[in-house]
Amino acid sequence: MTNTKSILLTALILLECLPFVANAMSVSRMTCEKMVNPVVVSTNTPVFGWELVSDLQGDYQKAYEICVSSDASLLADGKADMWISGKVKSDQSQLVKYEGKSLLSGHKYFWSVKVWDSKGKMSSSGDISTFMIAPA
Repeated sequence: MTNTKSILLTALILLECLPFVANAMSVSRMTCEKMVNPVVVSTNTPVFGWELVSDLQGDYQKAYEICVSSDASLLADGKADMWISGKVKSDQSQLVKYEGKSLLSGHKYFWSVKVWDSKGKMSSSGDISTFMIAPA
């Protein structure tokens, strides 16, 4: 009987601690001009968006950072040659306007976003999405 009580007590303690070991917020369904990986976009100043996923009820985004590059391998290394927004303190996750170097017609670009949750924990910037500026 004592063993059963110990197991139940341990299980209750673990359940109480679960919110503290939950993963950070993550990003899904990244969009450019309201499309997921659009073949082409018809603007040189696209808008970006993403959906938030969190294990914690009531969690929210406190900040974001967008990186845009002409080379996917740069993003994989955490770098970008076209735009790094820097950490922007905002809960905005839709219609975030591109503010980097001039994007060239007919060129493909790669982008990623990382976010900070309500507790200040940063997500990974694992997913890379793409878009191409329509030829002139």
